[in-house]
Amino acid sequence: MKKREAEVQSPALINSTVAPENRATGQSLWVLTAFGLSQISGNLLAGILADFISLRSIYLVGAAGFLVLLFTLGPVLLKQGRSDRDK
Repeated sequence: MKKREAEVQSPALINSTVAPENRATGQSLWVLTAFGLSQISGNLLAGILADFISLRSIYLVGAAGFLVLLFTLGPVLLKQGRSDRDK
């Protein structure tokens, strides 16, 4: 199952398993759980990474990644934007 399919099917699964009067609560709990777990695990992993290497190194790697994306995807996106505008 692809990620997008899971996003679309999650409310349908909740709607089919939860009583109609509790659907809003069920969907709210689903969203809070999904986003809460991702934020907790992301922050935990970032803290573990910061313990192994310095914060400066983390930011340098992020900046290098940004520059790579800027110089590889930037021209492609500019070209695509120009061609869409000319249509």
